[in-house]
Amino acid sequence: MKKLPDSVKVDCINVNLVPFKGGIEDIFKRLSDALVETLQSSIEKDSEVVHRFIKSGLEKLNSNP
Repeated sequence: MKKLPDSVKVDCINVNLVPFKGGIEDIFKRLSDALVETLQSSIEKDSEVVHRFIKSGLEKLNSNP
């Protein structure tokens, strides 16, 4: 977004791109936040699965045959 100019001249009209750039940056920020939240949730779920697996394995190892 930094490469885009702040305004573009079309014939005799200047088009201000600052609001457009701000909107795109806001969308990228929301996307990034959503990705981080999804990744955190996925890691927590996977961590719980691993924890249950280890707990189950330790219970089986500690039981007498």
